[in-house]
Amino acid sequence: MFVENHHVVGFDPADPFVFSAAAKGRIHAQAFPEKKNIQAVGGARKAHELYRDEQVGAKLTEKAVAWLRQSRDQPFFLYFAPGNIHHPFTPHPRFQGTSECGRYGDFIHELDWIVGEVLRTVDEIGQRENTLVIFTSDNGGMLNEGGRDAWTAGHRLNGELLGFKFGAWEGGHRVPFIARWPGQIPAGTTSGQLIANVDLLRTMAAVVEVELPSDSGQDSRNILPVLTGDPEKPMREEVVLAPHQRANLALRSGPWVYIGAQGRVGSAMDWERSRSQGNSTAISIRRGNCEPTCLENSFTISNRILSNSTT
Repeated sequence: MFVENHHVVGFDPADPFVFSAAAKGRIHAQAFPEKKNIQAVGGARKAHELYRDEQVGAKLTEKAVAWLRQSRDQPFFLYFAPGNIHHPFTPHPRFQGTSECGRYGDFIHELDWIVGEVLRTVDEIGQRENTLVIFTSDNGGMLNEGGRDAWTAGHRLNGELLGFKFGAWEGGHRVPFIARWPGQIPAGTTSGQLIANVDLLRTMAAVVEVELPSDSGQDSRNILPVLTGDPEKPMREEVVLAPHQRANLALRSGPWVYIGAQGRVGSAMDWERSRSQGNSTAISIRRGNCEPTCLENSFTISNRILSNSTT
């Protein structure tokens, strides 16, 4: 269902939500592949019927565009997190069958349209030059049912990067970061700086010239100089990656990535599997911040060797 201004859209107090066993026979949510736990919540027929999965992207875009138009004459901040490209993959009917990669590819086509609508609206309200637009993601593609279908069709979710969502390899967390700010960010420029989404806190504060409290955003860095220029020194030397669980941490330091687990993706599941099978724990170090193919140049060292090192 939709929640707007802290209220469930279409909620009727006479038809409340019911959960678990009480939901049996009162399920109104649509069913799609990889749409999980829909049997856990029932009741609230009207609220459920207003939420049509294949219409969600278009509805959120409609709301975002309308809000931008209302805010055209005052400073605004829009955080827009569309469901594309998270499962369940439910592209709008107008995009179904438009790609050669099934529901996954069609959903990406819809996402492209959504981004285009937002950018077009920013231009139409006359705020193109005054607006910093950032397009990014919180993790890499996931090799779930829809992802596997797309892979079979020839689409490489994370390009040539190794791994997927939940993994410590770069395919799990090295994501696109595209920014547009005419007059501030030179068009067509790229940067090899190491940054993380956590850096957006201090960066946004710098944009609006607000000083954060001393106990806020300790791990965040202001990357505005990276966006608007090409600083010689790195904005950050390291970043800690927690792609799934505490047992699945990785450390990026300069051009190197340390992954303290073994397995195909360096995930917590691989870590536990290696322990249960009595295997010695392996530690992988890979060189990052280079062409994706350099991921083939890797080596594994044992804990014993690592413990004898001085750094």
